[in-house]
Amino acid sequence: MSYQMRTLANAMEKLQEKGMQAGPRQRLLKKLHFTSISTRERKVTTAHADTFKWLVSPNEQTNQLSSCLDFIAWLNGGNGVFWTHGKPGSGKSTFMKFICAQNSVRDHLEHWAKDHQLVTPSFYFWYAGSRLRRSLEGLLRTLLYEILRRMPEVIPINISDPGLTVPVSYDEDWDLETLFHIYELVIQQPGKVNFCFFIDGLDEFHDEEHRSIWDLTSALHRLQCSDKIKFGKFNSHEQFARLREIDSSYEGLISEVVDRAQGVFLWVRLVVQSLLEGFTFHDSARTLRQRLQSFPDDLSEFFLTTLPPLFQQRIEVWLRTS
Repeated sequence: MSYQMRTLANAMEKLQEKGMQAGPRQRLLKKLHFTSISTRERKVTTAHADTFKWLVSPNEQTNQLSSCLDFIAWLNGGNGVFWTHGKPGSGKSTFMKFICAQNSVRDHLEHWAKDHQLVTPSFYFWYAGSRLRRSLEGLLRTLLYEILRRMPEVIPINISDPGLTVPVSYDEDWDLETLFHIYELVIQQPGKVNFCFFIDGLDEFHDEEHRSIWDLTSALHRLQCSDKIKFGKFNSHEQFARLREIDSSYEGLISEVVDRAQGVFLWVRLVVQSLLEGFTFHDSARTLRQRLQSFPDDLSEFFLTTLPPLFQQRIEVWLRTS
């Protein structure tokens, strides 16, 4: 076979291989997509060109100049999380939409990414939207869809772990562990890629699977698994800013809850409810730990010390006969 014929045959084989891979990749993208995936972003008002100009082009007369400079420094080379919080209705979603559309913001991020490809997925939690607009599943599917739509070559063809399954139909719910597994496969791919995720409306998170803010925080930490990844986060609950303070402590609290629960789900529910109450009242990480440590291991002790006398008597009877 001549050199030209071998070259042509190799090219045909590669084209055939790409064709065989295109089908599964397209199917995976379609299964990640959902009808309202971009609804919230479309509904957010687009800012006037000069409204947030002060942020990306600050001068000495700019209010909160230091915050503007901090943000620009973070874009240019910072790592981790940049938090933005404010009152409901103050324009945080409009602010994020503005940031995501600014060429100057992308220029700063490309300075951070250096010679790496830059991918900037975004997600808007929306309490008034569909289930997927306010849940962890919706967050993960959106981020993965945006990454893989821009980088189809890294879409995994096979999900090899037997414990994980991809939905059969396009309208079927996803298992979170499967979504995390695909995300980790993508992030671990060889290649020069940096990711900056922008996430709006953390206070509008409301997962119908009874997942709490602690589950959301844990998921966000799991997503931030590389120094090539950073987050811009927007919310209107000032206490979310406390996560900066307790980032290094909350995992210990979760581990302690799991260890002490001994498989009693009602105990976990009551403890987490107490911790979330403390979170709302701006408890420090130390106070949250004290809340946890003060909670009795035995549920009967808890009920007998917290309920009114009439209910205590009924609980005593129930405990003796159960």
